[in-house]
Amino acid sequence: VGKLFTWSRANNGICAIADDIGPFFSLSPDGKQILVEKVSLADNQISKRELTLIKPNGSDGRVLRDITPTPDLPLWPSWRGNSEIVFCPPVDINKPQRVDADGRVRFDAVLYKLTETFDLQPIKTLSESWPPELKPFYKVQPAPSTAPTTLPVSFSPLIRTGT
Repeated sequence: VGKLFTWSRANNGICAIADDIGPFFSLSPDGKQILVEKVSLADNQISKRELTLIKPNGSDGRVLRDITPTPDLPLWPSWRGNSEIVFCPPVDINKPQRVDADGRVRFDAVLYKLTETFDLQPIKTLSESWPPELKPFYKVQPAPSTAPTTLPVSFSPLIRTGT
């Protein structure tokens, strides 16, 4: 967890524009918006992670999606123009995830339109016709054997691009 800084012409130095930021941030092509991973802490532990849109001065933070259910994202969000984002669909933690023989949970790559109300509206599933081995995934690491089976599993960020 860290801060996001920018260089300021006003004082010829750097200044913090966002606190409690995870490892991900991405500037829109026109430079007018920044996607960040906003992190909330409780007792020095990460309690919530949100994909958030801010302005370059750090103002007008708009939460686009809660990404807490997937500690390591299988696909980082990426800009397609200034109002479209490619990202994986949200994870429903109440639904079992399909795990393949190699312990991987596969995801689709979805093109979203960023609406005026800051919602991610799905436009197209880009990976719809991709073979499973080309889809983004995370690898499930089994919970320790002493842990109850109802505990969530831990994740590893793995992306496979070919066979």
